[in-house]
Amino acid sequence: MPSEILALQTIVDGVILGLIYALAAMGLSLAFGVMHIINVAHGDFIILGSFLTYTVASIIGLDPLLGVPLALAVGGLIGYGLQRYIVNRIIEGPPLASLVFFFGLAIALPNIYIIIWGPFSRSVTAPYLSATYNLGPVSLSFAKIVAVVIAVAAIVLTLTIYYRTKLGLAMRATIQNRQAALVFGVNIYSVYSVALAISLMLAGLAGSLIAMTLAFSPVQGALYTLLSFLIVVLGGMGYIVGSLVAGLIMGLIQSVTATYLGSAYVYAIMFMLLYIVLLISPKGILGRGV
Repeated sequence: MPSEILALQTIVDGVILGLIYALAAMGLSLAFGVMHIINVAHGDFIILGSFLTYTVASIIGLDPLLGVPLALAVGGLIGYGLQRYIVNRIIEGPPLASLVFFFGLAIALPNIYIIIWGPFSRSVTAPYLSATYNLGPVSLSFAKIVAVVIAVAAIVLTLTIYYRTKLGLAMRATIQNRQAALVFGVNIYSVYSVALAISLMLAGLAGSLIAMTLAFSPVQGALYTLLSFLIVVLGGMGYIVGSLVAGLIMGLIQSVTATYLGSAYVYAIMFMLLYIVLLISPKGILGRGV
């Protein structure tokens, strides 16, 4: 492959990967910004979305795309239920209470996945998903095209809800000053529940897209949690637009580094960039973090 075409293919693959990373990180950033909780099990909910899609496609035998609404629905229900019935009860307690709770989930969930689905790596395959299309000099599988369309639609919808609706206004008010939000009649505990529901919906959606484009395993949740935190910190804690920008940057870095230097250097370069940005701008690359 000529060097120019290889470079273009690498950039396109990096953007697609970055969109998936951005989905995952925006959910984590939203939860932190609204509630100031650190969900260290976030990556495990991403893997849950992957396994739900795998179950729909490979075990039940239905169209893999049906796993997308399933992952969204299950993520939303789990997020709302966890926050409403458990986390809201401990969020005003000792500062480490919610962290310990999510840390326990991060230990339990991979083992549950192993019991249900086994310890092996999985991927979702379907003839039409693996079909390749040439868009000029760039070759893309249909699965990647679908991932781009779904990811862009989800990102646009999330930003629209956050910046253009009363729910988004309540979230932003809670982020800025929760006591003032209470004074003006915002039910912050309901806002918390909806925020975690959206957070885990985005995580489940990211996992569903990962299942259709990459291999995954029950124990990869910790890796996706780490990547999501890296992106959130780089973009600015609690600033979801920053997470979108940082996700795209990290996707490009991973794709370019793996292509030209080797996968062994990917995370070293990612964290080196993070350290440099934090030295220059502690609130993230756009300077808008909490």
